Amino acid sequence: MQLAKENKKYIYGQVRKGSRAKDFELALQWLLDCGLIHKVQRVGKVALPLKAYLDLDAFKVYLLDVGLLIAMTDLDAQVIIDGNRIFTEFKGALTEQYVLQQLIASEGIEPYYYSTSNSSER
Repeated sequence: MQLAKENKKYIYGQVRKGSRAKDFELALQWLLDCGLIHKVQRVGKVALPLKAYLDLDAFKVYLLDVGLLIAMTDLDAQVIIDGNRIFTEFKGALTEQYVLQQLIASEGIEPYYYSTSNSSER
């Protein structure tokens, strides 16, 4: 899990050392097809239409539900109840997951994210 990292895109080498995109293509596609994850593409420029500025090699993966994410962390319930610590512990990942989930469920939008493609800023 890449929760405690501030990655600008999905990093396969953190799943399994030395792995590459082709090693996980089918697994990610299966999870997408089953509706268990959301794949959010990066745009290299904030301009309309956003799809014109997609970086197909850079994306973030989110679970379907923030509850699944919390279950995968094996966090004690008290940590969740205390609130503040959990949000600093995972650098906003739970908040980001929740906001994405709400935007998709209530607005039906296709989300994107922006970051520069300069490798020194990743």
